[in-house]
Amino acid sequence: MRKNIFGFSVTIIFVIIFASCAFGFIRDGAVSGREGLSFSSVAYQFDYMYVTIRNRNHSNVNFGGTMIFLDRNYREVARADIPNLKIKRNSSRRFRGVFVKGSGHEAASASHVIWEF
Repeated sequence: MRKNIFGFSVTIIFVIIFASCAFGFIRDGAVSGREGLSFSSVAYQFDYMYVTIRNRNHSNVNFGGTMIFLDRNYREVARADIPNLKIKRNSSRRFRGVFVKGSGHEAASASHVIWEF
């Protein structure tokens, strides 16, 4: 009887943990069109996402735009807007983007990422 209760409680805990979060894959890469900027640590949720932008330039830059997620046939599956904020020189900043098309599930399944400024 005791083993059944323990097994049932462990199963319930796993279901709650996996049902509560919707994080996707983590991607890294350079921001095309912006010299010295790169992105990493992309975490997807259903209606928003987090991305870390690194500035390797020796000057402050303003960054903001749209991440467009494409499938393997280069069709748009999701789009996320990132607000325009300042990144100090030789540092990084965590941005919160909001999905205006698609969701985190579609963005996690994308094969390519392009930027629109």
